[in-house]
Amino acid sequence: MRGRRIGFVLILLAALLFSLPAGANDRWQEENAYPYTLAEVTRTIDRLYYDPGRLDYARMFKEAVSRVRYSLPPGTLTLSETPEALVVRFPQSESRYPLAPLADYGNFLHSLQAFYTQAGRELSLPFSLKHLEYLLIKGLMQPLDVHSSFLTPPEFREMQEENWGSFSGIGIRIGVRGGQLTILETIPDTPAARAGLQAGDRILKIDGQPTKNLTVSEAVSRIRGPRGTRVTLTIVREGEPFPRDFPLIRELVTLTTVTSTLLEGEIGHVRLQSFYRQTAEELETALERLQHEGMKGLILDLRDNPGGLLNQSVKVTELFVEEGNLIVFTQGRAPTQNLRFVAKHEGRFHTLPLVVLVNGGSASAAEIVTAALLDLRRAVVLGTKTFGKGSVQTIIPLHDGSGLRLTTAQYFTPAGKSVDHTGITPDYEIPHRLGSDVQLEAATRVLREALRLAETSKRGEKDGKGIQHLLRQVVALEKASLLPGPTDHSPLPLLRCVYQLIDANDNGVLDAGEQDSLYLEVTNAGRAPAKNVRAFFLSDHPLFPFQKLLLGDILQGETKTIQIPLSIPWEVQDTLLTIIGKVAEEGGYASAPVLLEFPLKGL
Repeated sequence: MRGRRIGFVLILLAALLFSLPAGANDRWQEENAYPYTLAEVTRTIDRLYYDPGRLDYARMFKEAVSRVRYSLPPGTLTLSETPEALVVRFPQSESRYPLAPLADYGNFLHSLQAFYTQAGRELSLPFSLKHLEYLLIKGLMQPLDVHSSFLTPPEFREMQEENWGSFSGIGIRIGVRGGQLTILETIPDTPAARAGLQAGDRILKIDGQPTKNLTVSEAVSRIRGPRGTRVTLTIVREGEPFPRDFPLIRELVTLTTVTSTLLEGEIGHVRLQSFYRQTAEELETALERLQHEGMKGLILDLRDNPGGLLNQSVKVTELFVEEGNLIVFTQGRAPTQNLRFVAKHEGRFHTLPLVVLVNGGSASAAEIVTAALLDLRRAVVLGTKTFGKGSVQTIIPLHDGSGLRLTTAQYFTPAGKSVDHTGITPDYEIPHRLGSDVQLEAATRVLREALRLAETSKRGEKDGKGIQHLLRQVVALEKASLLPGPTDHSPLPLLRCVYQLIDANDNGVLDAGEQDSLYLEVTNAGRAPAKNVRAFFLSDHPLFPFQKLLLGDILQGETKTIQIPLSIPWEVQDTLLTIIGKVAEEGGYASAPVLLEFPLKGL
């Protein structure tokens, strides 16, 4: 009797084996590939992923199986879910995967391997078993953060090329302007430049798919691809009534990550496009050239810089800070991810007056540089709030030539802050304006004003640190006045200002115990009345807090005066009282700031 049962089981197994689709089992035996990469990836995620609370293995399993399902002809594989299990129906069989045990990593991996084996044996796959493995990996990565991803061997090679400053694409730099994906720059001698794409063109579609709600990084990943392949951009151009399609063939594009120029007033303007392996070296070379040309102040432009390599952001920051300054620190699950990055030497440009420009496209490594320079009071930051990416990705090569980009840590600024999902708010927020670069104009203006004021300083504010101090005050005063300049081309008033100290001893010194005053006389020497004129005064001395005073309307040819009392306490110490003053018309004319310095004399 027992022998009959064994024979029956063997016959049944043989029947099941030979009922498989033609070729499926032969292929499985030919390739017979254990999913080593799948196991390698899941072990790495379980051990290193920065947020174990996001490791929902049941959901990761469902996404992995779903990714395979959507890659097969309709009806080949069906999924259904009960409160207890995920049910997978193959053409000849059905498997149930209980959800509760999937919370355990070991059961998760075992279930993935079981599905992989069953799919490889029972399905006539239109692709290789290796591709099946890659589909499972890409699917299980889906519930993790958007910055973690699996890269197939071609994708991994492309990423490595990009880190060296080259990539396969069409040669454009993009960002969001007015809520629309926009070309910011075309790189010369690339498919985009040869096809006639222009800065300002708005990208309506990529390969027929609308770009609405796409992030810049998502759009970049769609535009880039293997060399020799085609991508079509649908472009809306100002002045043209209809969108146009631009079919383009991708090719290797080599990037220069640093561009520089010397602006009027001996101000350097350096734009960093990204942080690749050579960025810090290129930046240092550009700064040396600008310094040789007479640069006295620098605008470091990080707008629309999506980031890149962490070590390059540290090296860039090192150029501008003193030895021993903390630049950034990281914290992750593994002890190897808990790192502190400190400036190893005194930066060659650590006293150079510095303004940093940022916007919503400034992310990751660009935010590391910005936050460090801001926390260390090494730069003033202008523009708009940054993107807010405060995580660190580790690039992990895998045994088969593929790679894993995995979020393994979060980074924190020198002050211990995280920028993740919050971004960095500039010292002075200046919204983007179509048709003109008001942010660069403002950065240039405040740097020039600080350099000019330093030339008149009695306190010796002519060194880099002194000018940086004045720069912070100039920015604070401009921000407080909120009057960057004329708003139209109508006749302007011309406000001539006379500042004078009226002191009790008439010696030009503010002596302890005196009751003195600051006198301001404003004359409208222009061709139009000045509306709602105000005077602004700013000092870093507690004796003279920020003051905003109303003079009102000043007619053409009219003069108005105002007197500010100065009560000098008996306990005052010998020093120099420094005040920056400015007069502005509401919504119109604003005078250049003036540096006022008065000796304070104690008993």
